Amino acid sequence: LLIDEINRLQLRFQNFLVSAMNVRKATADYYLRIPDNNEEVICPDGFLVIIAARNVGSVFAGTGAMDLALERRFYKKVDVDYLPAESEATLVQARTGLDPKLTQVLVKVASDTRYQLSQLKAPLDTDTLLKWAEELVHINSSGEVVTQSLVLETARDVVFDIALERSERGGFD
Repeated sequence: LLIDEINRLQLRFQNFLVSAMNVRKATADYYLRIPDNNEEVICPDGFLVIIAARNVGSVFAGTGAMDLALERRFYKKVDVDYLPAESEATLVQARTGLDPKLTQVLVKVASDTRYQLSQLKAPLDTDTLLKWAEELVHINSSGEVVTQSLVLETARDVVFDIALERSERGGFD
């Protein structure tokens, strides 16, 4: 069972998972009974594997602390950080076709500012970096020359947009 963004689950579903991770039928098969439709999911091999992903930190709107009892039931935890700058630059270039030198600038800015912006609860994540690169590609394709001041202007727009979006979703304390 794969659960994405497990810490966005309502507490009642987190509690359900805590009990489901402890329950076995008399046949020794693990099972889950889905509360909303009473459907039963059975793992006939004698074990149930639950893989869950979550975004950690108050930076992400709608996320909360995961129930400690549930968190302790997971066998292994793996932290995944941002891509290394070189890989992120390759990704941005492949997805947007942005000039390689300009791509390096954008990736450096994103990398350098992630810590500072995370304090504002608005990280410059890879998705936002891609949107910024797409904006510059669009501007360039319309015939406008991409200058240093234009890069700075679009950077301000990107940062403002993510800050505004997160504040509207309640992402600021």
